[in-house]
Amino acid sequence: MPFAIITPTTSWAAAERIATGEAMAVFFHQDGCGHCAYAREQIESVLDEFPVSVVAINITHDRRLFDKVGLDSTPCLALFVDDDFVGKIEGAQDAAEYVRFVSGGESEEESDESED
Repeated sequence: MPFAIITPTTSWAAAERIATGEAMAVFFHQDGCGHCAYAREQIESVLDEFPVSVVAINITHDRRLFDKVGLDSTPCLALFVDDDFVGKIEGAQDAAEYVRFVSGGESEEESDESED
């Protein structure tokens, strides 16, 4: 089966997949967001390098999981491990940055925050 971003119909469906305990990334995006479209293209270009599954949630239609985790901007790639939210990378990034983030490496965004 080729790698692809799975688009669940609701946040509940995504939460159900996360609850299985498998590591998973959730890509939050919204209608009319040019940065979200760019981020999705970057993520899709490197999906075969991701060690986790990716689901996409359009917060224009369902923002329950987005709000529950306490996120505040899109695009955002959030990582869940063993049913726990463990990190995020916000804003449109290049493909290598997304791979670094989901593979457990510190992203540039995280290293900028740790220097403050």
